[in-house]
Amino acid sequence: DLDMGLADITRSLELDGTNWSMYVTAASIRIVRDEWEECIELASQGLALNPQSVELLIYRSTGFMMLEDIDSALEDLMASVEISESTDGITLREEVYAVINVLIILSIIEPGSAEYHFYLGYACSEATFFHEAIEHYNQAAQLNPSLPDTYYNRGLSYIETGDTEQAVADFNKVLDLVTDPAVIQEVQGFLEQLEQ
Repeated sequence: DLDMGLADITRSLELDGTNWSMYVTAASIRIVRDEWEECIELASQGLALNPQSVELLIYRSTGFMMLEDIDSALEDLMASVEISESTDGITLREEVYAVINVLIILSIIEPGSAEYHFYLGYACSEATFFHEAIEHYNQAAQLNPSLPDTYYNRGLSYIETGDTEQAVADFNKVLDLVTDPAVIQEVQGFLEQLEQ
């Protein structure tokens, strides 16, 4: 029960706001609830107590990314890498590095363009926020309906959300747009798997 969990962690922070690890829990609940500004605020409060918390940096970066503050998101993720590389026992997931690479690309793309939304969707999907990824892929498709990668990646995100009907529609759209035999074969393989 997220509401009860949020109420409990909020009360705990009111009683003792000096335990930085409680901010990790509070920020993670805000992420699950798609409350990005609150996530950033709580992660920032926790980082004021422990600036070396890789989890809080990643959570705050997630909030920044979802609010399209790409530079701040990238800064926090790069800080988390620096800390993890200088600290024994901290290993970051591969997804963190993938998101960093996409954010670097995003930092030089014009915000609001089809390419921008495509890459932001890709960053969201790499961070396993598939519903948010789909929203950005939708915007990319509206701005430029002839980009097969948008439909391909949105199809993959639809698979992750369990919406196979939309995934099939997107993969069929890819087949309408591409001529590369390797891509056609790969997409047909996805379609065969989805039909089973």
